[in-house]
Amino acid sequence: MVKSRATPLLLLPGRDYTPIDEAASASERNAVVSVVSGLLWCLAILFAQLWLLHYIDKRVAAMPRLKEPPLETPDGSAPPPSLAAPRQEGRLDA
Repeated sequence: MVKSRATPLLLLPGRDYTPIDEAASASERNAVVSVVSGLLWCLAILFAQLWLLHYIDKRVAAMPRLKEPPLETPDGSAPPPSLAAPRQEGRLDA
């Protein structure tokens, strides 16, 4: 009985294209399994980070907005100093 063999997309000269389950040693199989499991761990961590970012984004979007003091009063003059936001030295406005 002849087993069907998958043909690789890119054939390189001097390479044996025997399927991994026929001629691979235990260390070669372990290498393939470790690469696949590493890829799955990376994808799991990526999706966890994306979910966390989405959760934080929704929480920040639900927060009430800060009220800005008016830059000018309706009559065109500057607002009184009591309405202006207090500035503290040494702090950065983000």
